[in-house]
Amino acid sequence: MTYSLESDPLILAGKSFHSRLLVGTGKYQTFALMKDALEASGAEIVTVAVRRINLDRSSESMLDYIDPVNTVRIIKTGKACTPGLA
Repeated sequence: MTYSLESDPLILAGKSFHSRLLVGTGKYQTFALMKDALEASGAEIVTVAVRRINLDRSSESMLDYIDPVNTVRIIKTGKACTPGLA
């Protein structure tokens, strides 16, 4: 069987993706390195741990380094123990 993303794209919530690769944002030493790795991977879906996001924007945020046009961000709440942490 021949596989092709053009003939069999990944479809989530009605949106087609050319890549089936999902990439996480953890473990990078810097946000700039994370950005470079995400771009090099070609991934269109990026997972982000909610506890790592600076929501008040008082300082640099990883969201500043993730392309909002060409990627979909999936926010993970895995280590959030209460609704308040999520």
